[in-house]
Amino acid sequence: MITNNYLNESRFASAFVSGKFRIKKWGKIKIKQHLKSKQISEPLIKEGFKEIDYDEYVATLIHHIQRKYIDLKTKRDSYKKKG
Repeated sequence: MITNNYLNESRFASAFVSGKFRIKKWGKIKIKQHLKSKQISEPLIKEGFKEIDYDEYVATLIHHIQRKYIDLKTKRDSYKKKG
């Protein structure tokens, strides 16, 4: 299957990165850890990260931060706020 290019780690890494980022809104660290657990090499992981647009990544990050801030603002438990 590898010789006929049905199984291609590079294509898998690119598809995995773009899917998990765009659909599940995962961050780079989480995606990288999952790819490492699937024994994908570091150069292929870096190649896969080229699928993520920097501006789109920053916009998603800002959205997560704003959502977390609003969530913490409404909490009454001061212990969770300090955390």
